[in-house]
Amino acid sequence: MASTGPRWSLYPILAVVAVFEFALGGSHIAYCSPLFFLLFPFINAAFGLVTAFHAIFLRYPNRCDFYLQLTCSSIGFFFFFSSLMESYCINEFKYADETIKDGVCHGLKYRTIAMVGSCNDLLVNLQLSILDKFGWEPKEREWIRFFTSISLTILSGIQLLICTILTFYSAVETK
Repeated sequence: MASTGPRWSLYPILAVVAVFEFALGGSHIAYCSPLFFLLFPFINAAFGLVTAFHAIFLRYPNRCDFYLQLTCSSIGFFFFFSSLMESYCINEFKYADETIKDGVCHGLKYRTIAMVGSCNDLLVNLQLSILDKFGWEPKEREWIRFFTSISLTILSGIQLLICTILTFYSAVETK
């Protein structure tokens, strides 16, 4: 039986979400967010696009469809929680009152500070040039990092939800 109905409309939505995620991944790298070097937005978006286009152009679902959706859900799960942690820790750290948040965020900053510093050294002129073109101040780089991280968290959550729903339906169809 061919894919039809409300479930079929999830595939184009998945493709659109993956395209936006891919585009925001460029900003994630260009502004040197803490976990930029893992390339999670690009990996997650690539699997989302492959899954969506495979299903759109495939007339009848098969096991390959299920495995793509399961892989997309698994990668989306890791990306969602890493992006959520990054969004939570993206602001500057204050050491006056130690809390668990400060400990987790301090650990993230400690493990990524060398990579982020090297990236900023390499791309600072590009970052400042882009900010200057829009008439923004250099201090607004943190706001861009936060906006990018929050947007990626929302998009990865949507992609995770869509892929999980599609995996469930695909598992039922191909059992």
